[in-house]
Amino acid sequence: MCPHCGQNAPVVYRGVAAYCTACGRARVPLTGEALHLVGQPSRVGSVFARAFGWIVIGAGLSIALGIGAVASLLQWPLVVFGIAAPVAVVSLIAGGLLLRGGKHLDQQGAAAEKSARSRAVLALAAQRGGTLTAQDVSASLNVTPEVAEEILQSLAKEQYETIAVDVALSAPSDYDAVTACLRGPDLFSETAEVQRMLGSLSLAGGD
Repeated sequence: MCPHCGQNAPVVYRGVAAYCTACGRARVPLTGEALHLVGQPSRVGSVFARAFGWIVIGAGLSIALGIGAVASLLQWPLVVFGIAAPVAVVSLIAGGLLLRGGKHLDQQGAAAEKSARSRAVLALAAQRGGTLTAQDVSASLNVTPEVAEEILQSLAKEQYETIAVDVALSAPSDYDAVTACLRGPDLFSETAEVQRMLGSLSLAGGD
């Protein structure tokens, strides 16, 4: 919780200094959720799980092929079916489970990052009276303008249960403006200022 604006917004680090993503004022480091670290442990775990999964598959199949080749030369068919084949099957199953787990971890990390960014944008919108541009989001969250536009578009598309969206297009692939009207106070239950608003929330994907 930011002691300045009272919002439960993540913090963004610029160097070693931490700043509230809602009001932009300095926060004590390590006292809030770091926006750039959200989801990263899961994504790092995903990389290791996938790499280990491929190693298990490669090593298992290599061992199975080696055993099978030697058994074939020695004309030991029982060794091929009794040892080589089970080793190959076990390595494929174990490696597949690791790959699947890695994919799941990556999805968890992406979902956590998206959730934190959405909360930061909504807190910023509440702090600034309900109107944002992609440039505002870019500066506050320390992301590129392109990423800021993607965040606004995703927020407008996915949170339709709490936000009514009206999108105006200036080009077939361009979001000129995204206007979102708050349906109820639940989304901002932790934000006193927004509970007083209960009017409309407008998010602009560009100037």
